[in-house]
Amino acid sequence: MLVGLLRGVNVGGRNRVSMSALRSALAEAGLDRVSTYLQSGNVIADHPDPAAFRQVVESVLSDGFGLDVTVIVRSETDLARVLAWNPFPHAAASAPKLVHVWFLEQQPEDSMVAALEANTGRDEWTIEGRDLVVRYEDGSQGSRLARKLAKTFDPNVTARNWSTVEAIAKLASAPVT
Repeated sequence: MLVGLLRGVNVGGRNRVSMSALRSALAEAGLDRVSTYLQSGNVIADHPDPAAFRQVVESVLSDGFGLDVTVIVRSETDLARVLAWNPFPHAAASAPKLVHVWFLEQQPEDSMVAALEANTGRDEWTIEGRDLVVRYEDGSQGSRLARKLAKTFDPNVTARNWSTVEAIAKLASAPVT
C-alpha cells in the first residue's frame, strides 16, 4: 500500500476537496483499495509504483478538482520505519499532537539542515533520510521552527501529527479483506 500525503488540502478554507469525491475519482483513475483519512488529504491505495501513484493522484487533483497540490508519497514500510524510529517516545505517548513528522519529497542537502539548527526556540527536531520529526514545546502554531521548516522546504514538504501518522500507518498495513 502507498500513502499520498497531500499538502495544503482543506486548510484554512483553501484547496477544498471532498474526500469521498476524491476517493471515487482515484478509483475511476485506476487505483485499487482507495481510502482516505481525515479531511486534510491522506490517501491510501494499493499501487506498486510510488512515482506512478503520485502522478495519478496529482493528475486527478489537477484535472478533476482544479488543484495544483504537492503529493508526498510514502509506503506502509516507510511509515512503519518512522514509527519504530520514534525519536521522541515520551512526547509521542503523552502529547502526540505536539509531535509532528515533516515528510520531505527528497533527502535535504546538508546546507538546508544546517540552516535549521539556529534559532529553533524550545522545539526539538531530528532528521533521518526524508523524514524530519519535531517535538513542539507549545504547539506548531507560532513556532519559529515550524515557520522555518515550511520556508526551507516549501513546497516539497507536508507535516502530520504523530496520532495521524499512527492512524495512516494502521490503515496502510490493514490486511486485504
